[in-house]
Amino acid sequence: MNIYVDFEKPVKIFRNEKTKLDGTTYIQYNAGLNKKKVNSDEYESASFPIEFAQGTDLPSGTKIAIEKGDAWLSFYKYKVKDQNGNDVNRNNFFVKCKKFTIVGENKPQVVQDTYQEMTVKIDDVFRDFGDTVQIESDNSFLD
Repeated sequence: MNIYVDFEKPVKIFRNEKTKLDGTTYIQYNAGLNKKKVNSDEYESASFPIEFAQGTDLPSGTKIAIEKGDAWLSFYKYKVKDQNGNDVNRNNFFVKCKKFTIVGENKPQVVQDTYQEMTVKIDDVFRDFGDTVQIESDNSFLD
């Protein structure tokens, strides 16, 4: 499933520093969305994980646009133990973004992932399905 974000309604990126069980830290990015509630003047917001190339360093609050074909839905599979000690399979869905444009007051800046395309083909079985999803955010959430 390909994903893109329009330049007219960019998505805001939130940077979170996380700590692993072994004490090492890493950066996790989330993309924020906002939508108007049905039959109401109120808005609600949510976020989802978004993964960029290793070494990407974005401050929290950065607004980005993603061209069609430069991001897609992917997942990690892992196992956890249930209350009886049995292994249970879990999925962690996220958006993988290989190229994006920073949108803001300054001239847009294009940032491109340099990872190997082979990695995508191995760990993202849904990439070639051809479906496209446009992520839209209400401008009130971006300010």
